[in-house]
Amino acid sequence: KQVAVLDIGSSKLELYVGENGINHTFVINAKSTLQYAGYMDGEFIEPENLPQSINKVISEVESTLAKKLNKIYVGVPAEFLITEEKELKLDFSKRTKITSQHVEKLFSGEVSNEYADTHEIINIAPMYYVLGDGTKCLDPINKYSTNIKVASSFIYANNNYINTVIDILNGLGIYNIEFIDMILEEYKNKIDSFDGKELKDFLSYISDLNLFESIIKQYKEKLTISFKEIDIKELSYYLSEQSDIK
Repeated sequence: KQVAVLDIGSSKLELYVGENGINHTFVINAKSTLQYAGYMDGEFIEPENLPQSINKVISEVESTLAKKLNKIYVGVPAEFLITEEKELKLDFSKRTKITSQHVEKLFSGEVSNEYADTHEIINIAPMYYVLGDGTKCLDPINKYSTNIKVASSFIYANNNYINTVIDILNGLGIYNIEFIDMILEEYKNKIDSFDGKELKDFLSYISDLNLFESIIKQYKEKLTISFKEIDIKELSYYLSEQSDIK
């Protein structure tokens, strides 16, 4: 199954269309890159030219593929994002074996959005769970507890950014749009220059576990053998403990 991802960077637009290959690889079927005016201080510098620029990269990719795109994942740069840690809780009437349905219910409850006037939630990512006795874990399924809490990273995207991109893509006949945060990209140039020790030192200072796991997955070949042998989630949890994340 092919996936199209539009990265709206600070100076260029990049559109990739690819699919999963063998041995956990990702095969790029089509790509288009275009320099544009970019953005500054949370606003596009030449918004009147943005529709034409996005249309150009989409047209090039569609020409390569010889078909129309019907869904696009759109990256939201860190400049248009707010990231906040929140705790969600679900109480049980008695000691209960936790199921996937309980976890779904934990995340499906109404969550206040103090940024509702300017931002919308595009991602809620669990960092770790806490059981009724205070035990922390990465996967609460099949564990028993009187309640369950989760420390989560809430990511909010600027409404002006969201609406601008939706209007442009709708105008091009694309209505299936999903927004994803691109926080990792903000660190990419710096991380690429690290050697294994520098990367490991850098990871020890990261408090955003979603970012941490993304970096581990992308750059684990730079790390030591001992790091490679540790499960990514377990390592994330270990560092969260070292950083005193609550």
